[in-house]
Amino acid sequence: MRKKFINKKTLVIGGSVKRERYSNKAIRKLLDYGHRVESIGLRESKVESV
Repeated sequence: MRKKFINKKTLVIGGSVKRERYSNKAIRKLLDYGHRVESIGLRESKVESV
């Protein structure tokens, strides 16, 4: 089952550069666990390397 998701990305909707926001925490935690992450937010910016 895990092999199915190897090439998939996780999309975080509402990404924020503010570290106290849950979307930012989610992005950082997903990256820590080795997931591939994309983020969509209102403003163009980078959260970590995303």
